[in-house]
Amino acid sequence: MKKIRVLVSGAKGKMGSEVVRAVSAESDLVLAGAFDSIGAGKDSGEAAGIGANGVIIADSLQKALRESKADVVVDFTTAEGFGARATSVLKAGCRLVSGTTGIPAKEIR
Repeated sequence: MKKIRVLVSGAKGKMGSEVVRAVSAESDLVLAGAFDSIGAGKDSGEAAGIGANGVIIADSLQKALRESKADVVVDFTTAEGFGARATSVLKAGCRLVSGTTGIPAKEIR
């Protein structure tokens, strides 16, 4: 069975850390990458409180997309810049799941 490769955008935040923990606990998912402007360079597992997992938080979404070869990006960041992040994810050929709140309807379209 092929595991789904997941990149977490906003990996250092409260909800992003929850996603890191949840993905890590599932046998059919693999944490392929992590992005956050806060905590860049740190191990995402340590940042999420589950111990080192070898997935280092990147400071650039484009770098994380390139290196992770993710199938899916779970975005828990801020509404500011959402359109640019979403465009980058979709152009990279990934599916996007967003839990980010406050995104203006114009950005979503």
